[in-house]
Amino acid sequence: RGSRRIVRSVAAISTWDYEPTPQETITHLSVARRRLTLPLAALPDLATAEADLARTRKARDEAFSSRSQGAKNVAQRMFAWAQQRHQLVAAGNRIVTREIELWAMRINDIGIATVSAEPLTELGLEIKRRSPLPHTMFLGYSNGCIGYIPPPEAFAEGGMEVVESHYNYLLASQLTPAWAPAVIEATLEMLLGLE
Repeated sequence: RGSRRIVRSVAAISTWDYEPTPQETITHLSVARRRLTLPLAALPDLATAEADLARTRKARDEAFSSRSQGAKNVAQRMFAWAQQRHQLVAAGNRIVTREIELWAMRINDIGIATVSAEPLTELGLEIKRRSPLPHTMFLGYSNGCIGYIPPPEAFAEGGMEVVESHYNYLLASQLTPAWAPAVIEATLEMLLGLE
């Protein structure tokens, strides 16, 4: 069985008496929220959407004949993505938009901004660099997550965040290079408006 470890409860050190903050220490408190609706990359033609649907259906059927639950899960997700995209294309859609939520808060000289996505590091660094407040945090995964938001230069490099992640998030198409600048500018406008 191995050696036994004695673990003590951390409850004694994790609970502290509530100490109210004097009201005058908070000289400024404000919050802003904004929704952005941005286009995804153009959808393919119907022949490409049908080919993707047939390819992912075949891969799903093959995966379901195996015993690997992981392979089944991936194949089913890819097929669900292809089905969704095929339905949009068959209905005549070429451009699809998605909405994200931005949120900002100011407490004295501290700015906290969030986005309902997984922003790559460059976005947060740019927001912190240009923020009107001396202390700024930029957080992802807030009020949902639409997927990765890469900076424009990442699109030339490719990689999972740009090329493949939209499958996992069931986005009909990739985000475009315009998403990161739109998020950065809207976030900075909100932070500036909190002054």
